[in-house]
Amino acid sequence: MNHHVSQKKLLVVDDEDEVRNFVGRLMKKEGYLVLAAANGSEAVRLAEIETPDLILMDVTMPVMNGYAACITLRSDFKTRYIPIIFLSSKETVPDKIQGLKLGADDYLTKPCDPEELKARVETVLLRCQRNLAINPLTKLPGNSLIEEEVNEKIRSQRLFAFAYLDIDHFKAYNDLYGFKAGDGVIQFVATLLLHGFQRIGEHPFFIGHIGGDDFVFMTDPSMIEGIANTIANSFDQERSHFYSEKDINRGFVLVKSRKGQVDSTPLMSLSIAIVTNEKRDLLHYGKVVEIASEMKRFAKTLPDRTGSLVVKDKRKDKNDRV
Repeated sequence: MNHHVSQKKLLVVDDEDEVRNFVGRLMKKEGYLVLAAANGSEAVRLAEIETPDLILMDVTMPVMNGYAACITLRSDFKTRYIPIIFLSSKETVPDKIQGLKLGADDYLTKPCDPEELKARVETVLLRCQRNLAINPLTKLPGNSLIEEEVNEKIRSQRLFAFAYLDIDHFKAYNDLYGFKAGDGVIQFVATLLLHGFQRIGEHPFFIGHIGGDDFVFMTDPSMIEGIANTIANSFDQERSHFYSEKDINRGFVLVKSRKGQVDSTPLMSLSIAIVTNEKRDLLHYGKVVEIASEMKRFAKTLPDRTGSLVVKDKRKDKNDRV
């Protein structure tokens, strides 16, 4: 068993029970967690709920074929970056080209050799992890993809808004309640972000996870404050689920410092700093992050804060340099 892939989740999609069972058994022996779907429509629904690490998908299926499922998965932000390997009895070059052009990461002809299938799955997973820098906890794009997205917006010379989100007092919570609970909070924030943007319909957006308790999100400047405030309010309403009743009633937690002193720390909240290029030129990624970090620090130092806060940079210094 390959222990380094033991936590990976695969979704096997095929309308033939035999194929699903064969591939499922094979990959389970390798330590993968295997989910199964009988058509493209089921696959899309499961991928949305489970966010698998990789999808092995047949092409010819009833209800929704593999190509249509691939297009649907690639058009949804939550499933856009999940690697897809087509398994198909269609073995002509045009079929393979079509699959790859739709955004598949590899194409194998059935019946496929078990050893080759295992090798292809492992190779695609390693390549995607390396290339896409997806955060393993939230499955959101990481640093390199965030930078790429911001630079693309700058190059296109369109108006955009960039928000930097940080969880206040997260370290104290993590120290008191443990890493597993802390991971739960981080996953909850990722879910809040995804839900926040699912409500805005067709508008383009981007969500990234820098790491730890730091996230970014981008969309149209006219919408970003409304979304940021919705996320901040939702977090404040829901945060009680992560604390004991005693800590909630008290309104703070007691954490022992390294010196052995007991310090009171406020409950978690969000600081969200927004930067846009509406009134100033943002010519490179470093500048965007620098201004957002400065605004975030300002939000964190404001006295008498009892909950989450959204701040927006409204300065107009177009010629400002780093």
